[in-house]
Amino acid sequence: MANAGFRPKPFGDMDFHLEAKALSTAIRGETSWMDIGLTRAPAPVVYYAIPYVFIRHGSPDDDYWRAGLLWTALWMGVSLLLLRRSASRLGGTTAGVLAVVITLLNPFNIYYAFGINAENPAYLGTVLMIAAWFRANDQAPADKSSWSNAMALSLGTTVLILSRPNGVLMLPLMVAAAIVLARRGDRAAVLLGRCVLVVVLALGATRMAMAQLPGRTGLAPQDSYLAHVMFLGSYQYRTETWDWRFWGPTTRPDSADYITWDETVTSLQRRAQREGVPASSLEYDWILKDFLRNPLLRLKMAAVRALSIHVARVNSLSSETFKVGPWEGPVAYWTVHVAINALSIVVLGCALLLTFRHPEGPWPVWPIWMPWLSLLAFHAVVYAEPRYLLPARPGLVVGAAALLAGVLPHRRAHVTKRPGEA
Repeated sequence: MANAGFRPKPFGDMDFHLEAKALSTAIRGETSWMDIGLTRAPAPVVYYAIPYVFIRHGSPDDDYWRAGLLWTALWMGVSLLLLRRSASRLGGTTAGVLAVVITLLNPFNIYYAFGINAENPAYLGTVLMIAAWFRANDQAPADKSSWSNAMALSLGTTVLILSRPNGVLMLPLMVAAAIVLARRGDRAAVLLGRCVLVVVLALGATRMAMAQLPGRTGLAPQDSYLAHVMFLGSYQYRTETWDWRFWGPTTRPDSADYITWDETVTSLQRRAQREGVPASSLEYDWILKDFLRNPLLRLKMAAVRALSIHVARVNSLSSETFKVGPWEGPVAYWTVHVAINALSIVVLGCALLLTFRHPEGPWPVWPIWMPWLSLLAFHAVVYAEPRYLLPARPGLVVGAAALLAGVLPHRRAHVTKRPGEA
């Protein structure tokens, strides 16, 4: 990936980088705590502030970027080991090896490590959540619901949600899983219930703490950002249904959807200034009315987003300028895209097949499908980019590896038996 001709923006939208930088310098006592603020998710700021602490104040941004890259590379290695262990517990040793191979075959799992973004800590949170759950289920029934397992599971879930707040949709599904497991007399229901309780308390405490920070923080800025994203999504694939290229002032400015969005948002901002009201409130009002007036259009847009979010693509290069090492041009472009997306389709299909074929139903393997379903449901309605599903990939990979290991020869010799099994 380092030799590829495409790369994410080193600092993304800059928010996580600037806020992590401010937090790290405040920790070292070089700047004021009054400068700290959080405009989006808090976990990525804390995640990157840790390596940033070791960078001298006043250093160029490239030094911070390298520290973030090395920090993420370290956790990617840990994630691979945990994915191998989780898949091994679910489907045997072969499944563990397959989970690592599948992860490394998709270059986009590595691609995002080159940017300071929310995807990296969210991915790590999902991996920790999966590892904690399958570790607990590999233990004796009396040990499944221990508080140590609950805290480990809560840590991963909390990191995921605080990196990608839309992942909060998992919580009601987790409660449903706990109810089903409790009716079956499975001790894992207690573990899941304790996890949900701890996560809810952690999210509430974080929300209150963020409201007290003196910098660019507060509930209003975050609500304004959500309104901005929802309004942006209101024109995503609105008339250009099958043109999934990103648009903006410097990228495809001639897009019909972009032109209409720009005119509408400018009109709302002028009205907000005249009336002295927040632009976000006018955006929310416009979005609600649009849902009521155009339900079929909104349903079509959601369906297209649900499809497009599963299709990985390089937006920064055309097929003529595409390059991966010495391989370049349209042939390289289409070969790489077809291979990557074919792999993703196989992984998704295998993971969902394992979920529904599991002898105890989908609930004991909820970490495989819940992150995917929660993120998909939110982004299909609001706004979609393929990178938003990255935190769901660890679960899909573990499920796919377990299913594929079952159809490989000699699998029985490698399956790890549970206590009490013949």
